Amino acid sequence: MINVIENGTKEGVDYINISAYSETELGKMLAPGYPVDTQLIIGQIGTVRAAVSYVITPGYPHHLLGKKKFTRSDVRSIPTRTITVDNYWAIYAYILIERVRQDQVLRKLLLENTLDFTSYTIRKETLLGEKTSMLKINNSMRGYIDIIKQIKGLLVNEKLDDDTRVKDVILSYAAIDDISKLFDGSTVSIKA
Repeated sequence: MINVIENGTKEGVDYINISAYSETELGKMLAPGYPVDTQLIIGQIGTVRAAVSYVITPGYPHHLLGKKKFTRSDVRSIPTRTITVDNYWAIYAYILIERVRQDQVLRKLLLENTLDFTSYTIRKETLLGEKTSMLKINNSMRGYIDIIKQIKGLLVNEKLDDDTRVKDVILSYAAIDDISKLFDGSTVSIKA
């Protein structure tokens, strides 16, 4: 369960909202759609979200993997059918770990952060003629936030560059016990 936002609390003071609409640099940088320059085994990625979509979407155009911003035409070219991947969260863990490993600014911000993480969006609504804002907790980000916390633990314990510890974190989300089988069942074929 994602932390509930208490009345009277403030983003950046009491918590970090992982969202493109975050008021904090760290919250924005950790958002799945934030533009990145990260090299993975599957290629250069433009966003964490694009990398995961590439892995679970048969026919996902490879040339879009490294794009940071999509046009309407790009979005229309992406097939809508996705597949269920047993190692979904393990793949996310791998992508996020590499993202933090390769971005020294993000690494520093994450290490210095003492606030807890959450994820929500704010919807502007009119209720009985009055304009109001509704906060909607994004519960689908539970696994994502858990991985961020694991990465933070690796950073604090100076183990983010320890491949054995990193593999342990990735495999803790996996349906397999061999890291070489991480992408089994996905659209990606990795040869050893």
